[in-house]
Amino acid sequence: MIILTGPDDTDVQDTEFLMTTVPNFLRRALVLLATLAIPLTTGAEPVASDSASSAQAPISVVDAPATDAVRVIYFYQVGCGECAQAQSWLEELHAAMPELVIEKHDIHSPEAMRLNEALAARFDLPESQRLLAPAVFTRAGALVRGDITFGSLADLLDNALAAPPADWAPSPGTADLDQSAESIRQRFEGMTVWIVFVAGLLDGVNPCAFATILFFLSYLHVTRRSPAQMLQVGAAFALAIFLTYLALGVGFAQAISRAGAIRLVAEIFNWVLAVAALVLAVLSIRDGVLCLRGRLNETALKLPMFLRKRINAAIRHGARHRRVVLAAFGAGVIVSVLELACTGQVYAPVILYVLHTGAEKSAAFGYLVLYNLAFTVPLLVVIVLAFFGLSNERLTGFFQRNAALVKFATGGLFLLILALLLSTMIVL
Repeated sequence: MIILTGPDDTDVQDTEFLMTTVPNFLRRALVLLATLAIPLTTGAEPVASDSASSAQAPISVVDAPATDAVRVIYFYQVGCGECAQAQSWLEELHAAMPELVIEKHDIHSPEAMRLNEALAARFDLPESQRLLAPAVFTRAGALVRGDITFGSLADLLDNALAAPPADWAPSPGTADLDQSAESIRQRFEGMTVWIVFVAGLLDGVNPCAFATILFFLSYLHVTRRSPAQMLQVGAAFALAIFLTYLALGVGFAQAISRAGAIRLVAEIFNWVLAVAALVLAVLSIRDGVLCLRGRLNETALKLPMFLRKRINAAIRHGARHRRVVLAAFGAGVIVSVLELACTGQVYAPVILYVLHTGAEKSAAFGYLVLYNLAFTVPLLVVIVLAFFGLSNERLTGFFQRNAALVKFATGGLFLLILALLLSTMIVL
């Protein structure tokens, strides 16, 4: 924590560390994830003003008093232009109001995030205005980002000087900060749920999975199965895929968790996942461009031909079997294992991402269940539509028209995962 005194005080150098910034629309997501990855500290580390404000008068640092009637808490972010402007105004106003004691916190530090959340809750700020910088809190109220102007800041500080003394800011180790940490975790878990669900849904409609669905249904038509049989066979096939993928995911997660207990291995996994997310994002976007040009067969993220032939052979064998429902279940297991070479391109990074968040075992298992439920939703929808007479030609046309959208959405998902991963690793 830094206390801004006057420009006449002795100079003491701040300690500055570098941090990569990300687009504004990801900022709140990144700080949510970062607070889960860093142990709670007892105080904010000293930090220097960012480069954008380096031309301003130097800021001196003194020890913070335990309490102060005119305490001002200021949150900033390194490399933030708005923060540099807000700090300049604060320094100018502080010169005219020497009674103020201004504490400066980097919003990316874990203690600062908890303090910001606690203060925002105390002043009833909406979630959309929490964990943002710049932000200024006083006993008279708060200002966040776009609300900060020279005039509004001057009014807020005047009101703080005129307001009676009050114990309005929590101290380290208090229940308020513990509660704020839990609030951040809960919001982050809600974001993880959506990331996992969308990833499973996109994986379920990728070309690998959708081609298998179409071949499965077309072969049921060729073997002249009744609509009722198609529904039963489709349900067995979908159940087998769900259970097999879930089992494979649990096994993979356990293996990674045990290996990740070694710190060096865990760090390697994080960087491997980040590189994989970048490569898959680039390939997905490239595939999307090829789909727009009608060159679907030239995409990179697809099943090799020899695996496609084995999958088709397993489906043909199951559809011809006398006990077709049981055979469909067996075919689903085989297809799941073979198809993993393609669908695992999304599944494995999502599993690693869930483990990276530090989710409890029960929560991690719940995420795997959610992912695989979402993955099987497209298959179940297609089976129901086929039961009501939807032709393979219409399904194929729908897939071809939307293949590029699926690819671009998948690429965007990988970029989001990459940004979240890099933010936490850089802060660490």
